Amino acid sequence: MSNKRRSVLLVAICLVFAVFSCARELPKVERTVFSAGFVTIELDRCVGIRSAELTTEAGACVGRAVFSGGYRSRIVKIDCDWAENRSYRIRLATDAGGIVYTTVSPQSARDERICIFQFPFGLQSRGTVIPADTEVTGSLQLKNDSSLPRRFDVRVSFPPGFRIADFKDARYRETQSGTIEFRDLVELNNRYDSKIIGITVVSPGQSAVNPGEATVLVMEAGRTVFRDAVLVRVLASQSLAGHIKTTGIDFPTDAKGYRDERLMPDILHLAPLPRLLALITGRGDDDVDHRMVPFGFYTVTLQNTLEEDSALIVRSWVEDPNTGERVDAFRPHFHVNAAGEIFTFAVVPGRGAQTVVVPIYVEPALVLPGAYRLCCSLTQFGTGAPFSVSVHNFEVARQPVGPMMVTAAGTIVSVLFFPGFFVFFRRIYGGYKVRWIILAALYGAVGFVVVNIPGTFFADLFRALLEPFNFLATGFFYGVVQYALWGSLIVLVPRKGIMALVMTVRLLLTGVMLGHISAVALIWMATHAFLAEVSLWLTGCTRKGNGTGVTLAALVPAFAVAETISTFFNFESAIFFFRLYYADWYIVLNCLIGGVLYTAIGTVVGLNMGKKLRMVAE
Repeated sequence: MSNKRRSVLLVAICLVFAVFSCARELPKVERTVFSAGFVTIELDRCVGIRSAELTTEAGACVGRAVFSGGYRSRIVKIDCDWAENRSYRIRLATDAGGIVYTTVSPQSARDERICIFQFPFGLQSRGTVIPADTEVTGSLQLKNDSSLPRRFDVRVSFPPGFRIADFKDARYRETQSGTIEFRDLVELNNRYDSKIIGITVVSPGQSAVNPGEATVLVMEAGRTVFRDAVLVRVLASQSLAGHIKTTGIDFPTDAKGYRDERLMPDILHLAPLPRLLALITGRGDDDVDHRMVPFGFYTVTLQNTLEEDSALIVRSWVEDPNTGERVDAFRPHFHVNAAGEIFTFAVVPGRGAQTVVVPIYVEPALVLPGAYRLCCSLTQFGTGAPFSVSVHNFEVARQPVGPMMVTAAGTIVSVLFFPGFFVFFRRIYGGYKVRWIILAALYGAVGFVVVNIPGTFFADLFRALLEPFNFLATGFFYGVVQYALWGSLIVLVPRKGIMALVMTVRLLLTGVMLGHISAVALIWMATHAFLAEVSLWLTGCTRKGNGTGVTLAALVPAFAVAETISTFFNFESAIFFFRLYYADWYIVLNCLIGGVLYTAIGTVVGLNMGKKLRMVAE
């Protein structure tokens, strides 16, 4: 056998030995849980188990489980009658080998997975606070983790002052000491059987100085399998509302509770189209029920100054501030909630705070703009009436129809512009000289370098220094510098289509180099190019094509009108597409300074620069 074959064989043997060694690695026992009537052994990994046995230190078998064909799991249970505070030895026969593990049983069986007591329902804590003189419902959940049927004797006691809610229920009785006792027999047939028992009592009619103790005792065959107690403090609703209250409502937010900084707080913005269709057709939007899914969200911040945790139901609804009646357009669909309520569940820790996100449902076609009142009530989970109600005012603002109409007109122009650009491409650019096309591409590249890059680079700086008036600085690039280039280009090439060509080149460079390309950017460019081409042709700058019509009196109005209308369209489409809202004076100021002043200055500079360049070229 050659050395090469020997080496390959040796490596294969080592790999087989390594795999076999890993497969034979014994698992480890992570923990053992002693429950009433059985013991649960949890391993660190899944393994094939053939048998499991629990013995005393002397070797006497207490319980045994045999699995024919192997039972692959990381958890195994042994049914047995173990004794408290004794040493036991666990023997497991697995596919990886035998395991021997020594453990000590606890003082008593207490497994939260077997029995869970919550009072009120929804809160598993060592102490709780409930409002006075109200029905309180708790729950006791029992599970059977044994393969044999089990019968539990359940006893729940409440301190003096509590009253029976339903006197017809024979499971409740009042003892001579004034306590209320609930008793029931629960039979669970197999390992997977479970039952939840609802326990309802009436809390004392006034605040209690010292907390009482609600105790639960679960027995099986005369032996205690579960014992628990919850400290219950009773406070009047007014006092409870002073300790557990709503400290803030942030409206509106997204599904994660974050507020969109672009939107004004406490204003719900609605699109104009559903309402417009409702006015035209005389009915609401029957095709799509918007109250099936949340229209938006808001956050409610809850504060708890008590030591005990509190489980709360936050209910909310919208009222008309003038009539005080609930507005049906804000009710969720009955498939979402048959009662038409908006509610969420929250657990507020003692001496802590909790913020919950609550959905809001809106039927846009039925809501009128105006002021509304958002009401939030707090109810202790498991109790009846709310103990606190807070009010938050907000407004409904519907987007005006103007931005939608302006955007629609500009979109139609852009949709027609691109097909027309390609259809008439040969007719328009067939008479172009090669140097004109190269010149247009050169101007587009230079415009990208001296306009888009500096404007993008310094945009955040200008926004931080000048805030809303940053357009005064950025307008130098997008107004003066840009129209100085375009003005000189028109002097050199006074032809139809030259502006569309140079704008297309610059848009492609911006999209490739900066990633600033989108459907909205295409609409803005197409609208601007169309306006510039039409204005230059109407003023005679590009009508003849020989440059005789390129004068200061013609070029400045052409560029100023095109830029002003384009700026106005950009603002209106931003309002429609991105739900941005600008004051009228801000839009007018941008149109006057950026559209007229800066454009005129840049055009004058460009006209003089173009004449000098033409003299050099000639």
